Amino acid sequence: MFEHQQDFSIKRMCAAFSVSESGYYAWLKREKSQRAKDNELLLQKIEQIFHAHRSVYGSPRIHVALRDQGIPCGRKRVARLMRLHAISAKQRRSRVQTTNSKHSFPLAPNLVKRPFTAEAPDRVWVSDFTYIGTREGWLYLATVLDVY
Repeated sequence: MFEHQQDFSIKRMCAAFSVSESGYYAWLKREKSQRAKDNELLLQKIEQIFHAHRSVYGSPRIHVALRDQGIPCGRKRVARLMRLHAISAKQRRSRVQTTNSKHSFPLAPNLVKRPFTAEAPDRVWVSDFTYIGTREGWLYLATVLDVY
């Protein structure tokens, strides 16, 4: 009701919810319970741990971290507070397949026919590339070497 008082009058909302106006105002002025205060402090600790671990910790890990810090709380309480405040861990992405060896494309002819030895420079070159996963994304490393 407090959030919608710009759109509707308190009197009309109280009538719609079958609540007395005096009851609503008494509730509004009431001091927060000790449990609500404790939840606010616990939520601050949860957010602190969550951001300190790059938003990948879910409620089980945060619960363990809180216990390690000596903060008594239940596993379900941590999960409930995280759910109510839309704090959720980043989901692991599925592994990206980078090589598909089961294809119907023709293979490149083996012109070198092994062993990889060369009698002079610029006769035999080899190359390879690889993917390197970083926090910023994928890096691609390509190498070209003269076998000589």
